[in-house]
Amino acid sequence: IKQYGQLRAIGATKKQIKQLVLYEGKNLSRKYIPIGVIFGCLMSWILSGFHWNAAPSFSLAFLAGLLTKVTVRASLNAPSKFASRISPITAIRHVDADVNTKKEKRNSKRLTPFSLAALNLSRSRKKTVLTLLSLFLSGTLFVSLGTLLNSVDPISKAEKYFPNHGQFDIQINNDLYSETTSLSDLQTEGQLSTSLKNKILAINEVEDVIEHQYIEAAIEGIKTDDGAAIVSIENIPTLYNERWSSHLAEGKIPDVDSSDASYILLNSASSDLDYYGAHYAVGDHISFIIANDQEKAKHDFEIIGDIPDKNSGTSFYLPPKVMQTTAPFNSNKSYEVITMDKANEELIKSELEGMILNEDTLKLLSFSEVVESNRIAFRTITISVYSFMVFIAVFSMINLLNTIITTISARKGELGLMQAIGMGRKQLMAMLTYETGFLVVGSFTMALVTGNLMGYMISKSAGNMGGLSYIQYQFPWSAIFLYFLVILLVQTGMVQFVRRTISKQSIIEQLN
Repeated sequence: IKQYGQLRAIGATKKQIKQLVLYEGKNLSRKYIPIGVIFGCLMSWILSGFHWNAAPSFSLAFLAGLLTKVTVRASLNAPSKFASRISPITAIRHVDADVNTKKEKRNSKRLTPFSLAALNLSRSRKKTVLTLLSLFLSGTLFVSLGTLLNSVDPISKAEKYFPNHGQFDIQINNDLYSETTSLSDLQTEGQLSTSLKNKILAINEVEDVIEHQYIEAAIEGIKTDDGAAIVSIENIPTLYNERWSSHLAEGKIPDVDSSDASYILLNSASSDLDYYGAHYAVGDHISFIIANDQEKAKHDFEIIGDIPDKNSGTSFYLPPKVMQTTAPFNSNKSYEVITMDKANEELIKSELEGMILNEDTLKLLSFSEVVESNRIAFRTITISVYSFMVFIAVFSMINLLNTIITTISARKGELGLMQAIGMGRKQLMAMLTYETGFLVVGSFTMALVTGNLMGYMISKSAGNMGGLSYIQYQFPWSAIFLYFLVILLVQTGMVQFVRRTISKQSIIEQLN
């Protein structure tokens, strides 16, 4: 303020002062935005496993640089206007405080390091609020995203492939799907046969084998730009069927042992039906075309019940016996292998791999391997997200450090005067420690409450979305503990920085 006032005193206009501040921002932007963009591209290249796609990356880099430049320009408006309004008289009588005389008078009877710290923070309310807000936002982001990441359950996600709590799943290899090869074409080869099932059951310590049947069928009468409206039909599970009753919205569930090919069960919450704009209700009639590259069959059904389940992509369900008679090919999609307690899984896995070694359309999934694969994927995402949050937090720490430095620099004479009239160095340090503590601990407390609340809402909302039921809110103990350690280190670092800054100058030097 003093420097800008001096420039005004020697003839600088308001417009020139404003342009001076804007030029500082432009100068920094020209130097450092390209460096940041290049560093960002390098990080992207490393995180993508060196499989970097240059064209979209350069486009995003350009947009990132442009957005940063616009952000810098927008953030300079307020300080440039503030600087342009400084008069020479303001510079001469400037004291970096907006003193509330009533409040000082009220607090003058009980001056302590704590009350002085509160008073000093209240004197520069805008600076205090902006610093607190910066720390609060980065802390809230950290806690809320930490809550979401902590709420992802890799075991629950893996159970999608093992609904009967099996340990292995032999299934048709979906890597073979293509524009010319559909699921029904692969099912036609009939490699998931009864003889294979009997061989699996003959393995020592295998308790049961559950068939999962699946058909891709075209709804007659609905055409899209891509051709027929293809939906999925699965068998009603033979185990845990009682759990479906609690989700039944209307009608009834066909008997699992029924061979009546007149009725079908609807999942009105299916994303496929929503995509095609097809809406059905109990009592409606629907016709399907089921075909492969060799045969085609048409079947009519009456919808007998509705189980809306947005976590399942399946549109319709039929009893297992009806599935077998409906499709002109083997409708089996997988065999879920249930083992005995404390079974030798490595030995069973080896025998299963030997059975399908020559079956080119089949692959083996292990529950434990799928869980571990999910954990690795979530761990990679967690590291990437936390790395991003660290970058955000660094800017908040820089803002806090800048606030502390400018506060001590502007109040150098005031701090020297306090010591001159009897304030001890320990009391002075306590006052400055309380000031940083108000900002750091205060923002931590607010971020802890707000971030956890936001994380809870995000986790609940995500868990209610189709296919994301494995996201269930869990209190983020690890994220909060990590955040607490970071805040503790920041507070300790701030205290040490303040101590060294004060100790470098004597009282006489501070008063000059």
